[in-house]
Amino acid sequence: MHHVTWDQTIKLRTKILREELRLVGVEASKDEAAHLAVLALRKYDRYDLFSPGETFLSRLISWLENFDQEDRQIAMDIVDSLKFVSQYEMKELAVATFENVRVLLGKNLSGLPRENWSVYIDSREQKVNDELSKSIFIACADDILFDYLRRYAMQQVDVFQKDNFVEYYKLDEGSRANLPPFERVYLIDQLSGSGMTAIRKENGEWKGKIPTFFEIWQNDLKNCDIYYCPFLQSSVSKRHLQRNLPKWSKETGVNSLVDLLPTCSVSFSPCLSSDGGITINEDLPVAKLCRNEKYFSKFVDDRHIRKGGLAYYGFGRAGLTLILQSNCPNNTIPLIWHSYNGWFPLFPRVAHHR
Repeated sequence: MHHVTWDQTIKLRTKILREELRLVGVEASKDEAAHLAVLALRKYDRYDLFSPGETFLSRLISWLENFDQEDRQIAMDIVDSLKFVSQYEMKELAVATFENVRVLLGKNLSGLPRENWSVYIDSREQKVNDELSKSIFIACADDILFDYLRRYAMQQVDVFQKDNFVEYYKLDEGSRANLPPFERVYLIDQLSGSGMTAIRKENGEWKGKIPTFFEIWQNDLKNCDIYYCPFLQSSVSKRHLQRNLPKWSKETGVNSLVDLLPTCSVSFSPCLSSDGGITINEDLPVAKLCRNEKYFSKFVDDRHIRKGGLAYYGFGRAGLTLILQSNCPNNTIPLIWHSYNGWFPLFPRVAHHR
């Protein structure tokens, strides 16, 4: 029986891909096609919302056919800019989030012995563990691998009880009364793409996960430090939260400030930015493609999308080409994920608010 090697598989897929792209008017070098073929096998084909037997490369050709032939080569710039976060990578982000908490606690320690290095190390570890035992980790969403984070943390630190981990922030008063004493709270989120889901002002009222959390937990947060900890945070979200958290705190009289502790930062997509992801350059070909009324008119926004303004560049103008293995965020440009009016999505999305 003949065994097909990895190299042979990639060579064959590269050849087929180049031929199929050529049929729809797109030119790709051998290296470009090989790179895409490897990413498809290693990552993109594992997207959870693909139907059984579907592959990224088969969807790619159908997606390109959404566009007029003269625009398909530009659309490939979007494909080249994709950032796909696998389930394994998301688990690593969960681990890194917890380790960031440990590092932060260690930096804030004082009063440790300095005369003996080994005594200092032991004392520091004990002190960090004591502080961790007075911490509560709270999930802000239902798809953030929170159970994985909890199991990892409890493996690393034996002072934890299961009640140090709250699976959802909308917890009733009776359940909150049974929690161990705590001095700090870590609000764990998967992605903050625009920051508007976390906090926003709507019709003169503050809305979002953070204000809602404070409304529910306000009697439990005296002299408590609060941290908002998204695994992934966009540059748009960072600016939005830095601007709006102080306003909300001042207007509502909330005594506890919320500090940001993101694990990984995500900038504007390279296909939309010419300054390293700092701003969107609306003169770039992909930016013009996103705003092209011929294509954007097929997109149907709903009341949830509308809160972020025109979604040419994704919800809240986040300008991402980010794909999570479990779903495609609405902060990613709609050309990639929407399926309205006959549009064929590259990565179909399921809306949380559906």
